[in-house]
Amino acid sequence: MLTRIEIDGCKTFRDFALDPPPFLVVLGRDGAGKSRLFDALRFLFRGLANSSRPGSCSHHAAPSGRGR
Repeated sequence: MLTRIEIDGCKTFRDFALDPPPFLVVLGRDGAGKSRLFDALRFLFRGLANSSRPGSCSHHAAPSGRGR
């Protein structure tokens, strides 16, 4: 279970942090960043599945790599 999501300095995310509850609905206007959030999570999980370290976010939204 994810307990904290932090994304910084990538695409539209600047100092973004979220402590998701067990059930979360993501709503927002067009262009608000909903898809970018899921792109970042997909990029992270793909990197973990490949046992590789997440790289640059030049082509994808990427997690900051900072944990708490």
